[in-house]
Amino acid sequence: MLETRVDVENETIEIIEIPTPPSSISASDMDQVISARLLDSDKTQLVDAPFSYEKKLEWRNYRKALRDISKDTGYPDVVLPDPPAET
Repeated sequence: MLETRVDVENETIEIIEIPTPPSSISASDMDQVISARLLDSDKTQLVDAPFSYEKKLEWRNYRKALRDISKDTGYPDVVLPDPPAET
């Protein structure tokens, strides 16, 4: 899966590959995958992040879905949400 990493300080945007978890994964491993995705999207919520209000809201909803997914039935064998589109 490709995700966007925004470096506000250096005014750069890079596309990185985040590993997609296997279909059968331990809760601990899934927690690590979710934590990595949250960390990679932290910068989207900065006040001066180069996104519209609507795009920041999409990222905020994506991050909430990641945090809440552990409450889903069947966790950790769940499908993670896709990050918002770049455009």
